Amino acid sequence: SNVNITGGTIARVFGGGNSGSEVQNTNVNVGGTAVVSQRVFGGGWSSDSGTTNVTVTGGEIISDVVGGGFENSKTESANIEITGGTIGRGVVAGGLAYTAGNTSTTGAASIVVSGGVIGTDPEEERGIRDYADSGNGTNSLGNMIILVTGGVVDSIKVKTPGLSTDIEVSGGTFVEPIDESWVADGFEIKVDENGNTVIVESHIPPIIWDDDDEYIPPIVPVQPQDSGDDSVTVVACAAAAVVAALMAAFLILDRKR
Repeated sequence: SNVNITGGTIARVFGGGNSGSEVQNTNVNVGGTAVVSQRVFGGGWSSDSGTTNVTVTGGEIISDVVGGGFENSKTESANIEITGGTIGRGVVAGGLAYTAGNTSTTGAASIVVSGGVIGTDPEEERGIRDYADSGNGTNSLGNMIILVTGGVVDSIKVKTPGLSTDIEVSGGTFVEPIDESWVADGFEIKVDENGNTVIVESHIPPIIWDDDDEYIPPIVPVQPQDSGDDSVTVVACAAAAVVAALMAAFLILDRKR
């Protein structure tokens, strides 16, 4: 199924079918000036789906973008990509089951965010999450990949103990602090004037290891300056190389401890 919404106002969006139907693959695209007053589901309602793909390029979604289905649904895999738009509560990897005795199962999920604003609603459950507020239902998710390279995100919250996750952040702004281990190599956490967590490229050279797990020191090029005194330039570059080597030595000792 292919669902494309670029204007108007709609309550809920489902990529899959309803009440026992089966859809192999779904593609849901929301953009333009569209307004979704509740949730966008990649999967169906009480029905099964194969691979669900949800893309948001613009518009406004008041509640959540959900990769899987709703109430007694099964989704093999869910892929969500956010490049623009505003999402009130958040982006949810798995499906959603509210009613006691109902289930929602998602085999695997990926969330890629490069733009947009996620988590403007004042509710507690907002940002990028493995599950939405599940009520009395049962939700299950096999594994989850999250990649953030841009946009504004309230937070990243993984609530399920033992869930297999792979989270990498190399850009974007976060309203709440995030785990430093999620930040990709070559990037670091900064705090802006509003107290937000901002991911920027690091000024520290990355540590490079060869196949034998040995450290490869960075090459610091000599940049001659037209100042009439080349010795000053050479000494400055040598000092920079010494500082870099000392920093690397501390990291090596820490790694081999």
